[in-house]
Amino acid sequence: MRKLLNPGRNSAAPVKSRLLTFRSAFAVLLVLNTCALVAALSLYIVARRQAGIGAQLAPVEAFARDGRPVRLAAAKDCRVVRYESESCAFCRLDSRGNWARLRTAALTRGCQILHLQPTLSEGGLPEDPTGGSEVHIRAVSPRFAVDSGLQATPTVLVLDRTSKVVWRHVGVLSGSDLRAAIRSLP
Repeated sequence: MRKLLNPGRNSAAPVKSRLLTFRSAFAVLLVLNTCALVAALSLYIVARRQAGIGAQLAPVEAFARDGRPVRLAAAKDCRVVRYESESCAFCRLDSRGNWARLRTAALTRGCQILHLQPTLSEGGLPEDPTGGSEVHIRAVSPRFAVDSGLQATPTVLVLDRTSKVVWRHVGVLSGSDLRAAIRSLP
């Protein structure tokens, strides 16, 4: 009976124990790989649902730094939304280049410019933006954020008066991007 409870060196128990450990490790790796696959698939689906050209977005609901809603003036003909950050080197580079040209062209054509920041803690912006032709917003409604797919800075969206995406670009604007954006303005 003692040998059954405590097998010696010559038994197959250590091999079975190692096999059990290997199977357990394999099961854990299989579960982790499945989780990673599900996460990657979820990101792919979210990326595919980003607002493409022609997508209808929820109306822009804006909030000030303290959480108060900001009443935006109705878009006359269009809105140009720029998702930007003070800490983004590409945003700073583009602010002096083609973005400045697009901003001027949009304002000349009567479009409203909305500057969106990724966090509420970004400083240097007006505390209480008004609904004028150029508005700095600290936060938007979650529905607009998800629908618009704003994930990287800088991102520029051109919306018509009904919040339909007319043009979209992620990254620094090149010369051809600038020409395409200006052509999309009403």
